[in-house]
Amino acid sequence: MKSEILVGPSNSDPKASYLNELSRKSNEQFVFKHIRALYPRFTFDQLTGHRAIVLFPYAAMSYSIVDFYAINMPIFVPSIEFSIKLSILVDRRLQSNYCGKMPDPITFDRQLENNLSTTHPFSPNSDEYTALQYWLQFADYYVWPFVTVFDSFDDLLEKLKAADLPRISRKMKAHNLVRETDLLNNWCRLTKAIVKSPKTPVSYEKALAYYNVKSFENNDPVKKN
Repeated sequence: MKSEILVGPSNSDPKASYLNELSRKSNEQFVFKHIRALYPRFTFDQLTGHRAIVLFPYAAMSYSIVDFYAINMPIFVPSIEFSIKLSILVDRRLQSNYCGKMPDPITFDRQLENNLSTTHPFSPNSDEYTALQYWLQFADYYVWPFVTVFDSFDDLLEKLKAADLPRISRKMKAHNLVRETDLLNNWCRLTKAIVKSPKTPVSYEKALAYYNVKSFENNDPVKKN
């Protein structure tokens, strides 16, 4: 087992100020290394050689964090309050510029209020402390079992010293097997329902006909250009 405790996620800033603070606080009890500092291009086989990973999530949902959980790697994350203090969560809003121009936050929230029926007490786009506390509780890493939450750098070091990391990994593996079984059962149920549906197209041509398209080849904008 490799000595370094990994720090991530992989797309986070490897020179972030909190990493210097973490290394200073550790006083050589642990060696913390950002993933990209060790592996500019990593494989998950390389990562499984490490005992644990400390994640400072920049997003409410991250595919790489899902992957770390899937390989049964013990995960440590800052608490909601500590994450807010560190100001690390920059990708958590409903509005985004991924699909075009970012709308004005006030206009976006007004559209939500007019078109959605909700029992949630806060806007997901609000920067108010109580709103952040409320919405972040639904982030994957605060919902999954066996993820260790720390309230400060000192608290992280104490929990790392006390943690039975192999036992945590075994528990994660057992939980991942349950998740896999549940996922496969759901896919089987859904595919059976699709096959039985009278609206399921019986051919490729019939499927295209639903969209008044005769051939994708003739409607390919890339080929037309």
